[in-house]
Amino acid sequence: MTRNPWNLHYSPGGSSGGSGAALAAGFATLATGSDMGGSIRIPAAQTGVFGFKPPFQRVASSEIAYESSGPMARTLTDMLLMQNVIAGPHPKVHATLRPKLEYPLAYPSVRGMKVAVDYARGMGPLDAEVEKSMDDTVSMLKELGCEVVVKDLGFKYEGDFQSWAKGLLSTSMGMLLEAAARDRDALTPYVRMFLDGYRGRLGPKEAGEADALLARTHWRIQQQVFTAGFQALVMPTMLTPYVPADWNMDSDKDFVIVNCEKYEGRWDFLATWVWSMLSRYPVMNVPVGVSKKRVPLGVQVIGNTFDDLIAMRLSAALEMVVPRFYSGDLMPDFRNVE
Repeated sequence: MTRNPWNLHYSPGGSSGGSGAALAAGFATLATGSDMGGSIRIPAAQTGVFGFKPPFQRVASSEIAYESSGPMARTLTDMLLMQNVIAGPHPKVHATLRPKLEYPLAYPSVRGMKVAVDYARGMGPLDAEVEKSMDDTVSMLKELGCEVVVKDLGFKYEGDFQSWAKGLLSTSMGMLLEAAARDRDALTPYVRMFLDGYRGRLGPKEAGEADALLARTHWRIQQQVFTAGFQALVMPTMLTPYVPADWNMDSDKDFVIVNCEKYEGRWDFLATWVWSMLSRYPVMNVPVGVSKKRVPLGVQVIGNTFDDLIAMRLSAALEMVVPRFYSGDLMPDFRNVE
């Protein structure tokens, strides 16, 4: 299985973990990911690279509303160059957005920008190192001249995650689970978990409940953030960086570590899935630091629906003040750091 070049004991994230690991290891300059629950932003955070989940159909992909495809790179400029190539309408996908959006490589100052920050405490246990990285990010935003207000937007894991997951899997993925059931013993523990947990519990009712959750959450964000004068929102990408490399591949390793405690059989270390459900929002992972065990830490920069350039503007400003990854001592060294 893929391991994180920054610390081989831990995961590079997924499901585009190979992309993140290849970038971190220097095997490639550019990579792509597909994001239905965080599969661009999670590996970007875990490997210290920029990863962009564009709004639905900014880049031609499937017709599944929760799904998006986007670029990953070690620098924002490289990532923007790639996004300018892959974005735009495609004759085979009628839902792709017109006209093509062009992404500048340089952006104006963010001085005076009003930014909301949510530590995502309701989405799961928050690692102290992630909390500190959020504190540091708030300080950097203020140094850049942003007006920062910390908010609790009511995101929560209990109930909401399951409702979203059922809605996602009630798309064509439900049919894939039914087909996979014939060869259950050949499946990885990761896939068997979905099969056993959701098979027979997916359909129009579950899809409708997920749509209702989406509508409620979107309206709450609009009321508290984007129609309240804020131009962007910042959240952690991962609530802990300490996901074992063989997490969910081995029943003995089905845990994550938060503040030195093991949490077994849970997914509440992700702060990404809500923005896959709310697929019209552009979301960028920006690497902001490295944990004590040398696993990178990232934050999500979120713009209003289809307002990609605000997310890019704030990300570009942060890139100028965060630690410079892939230079000097801030390089992966392919060791296990326990």
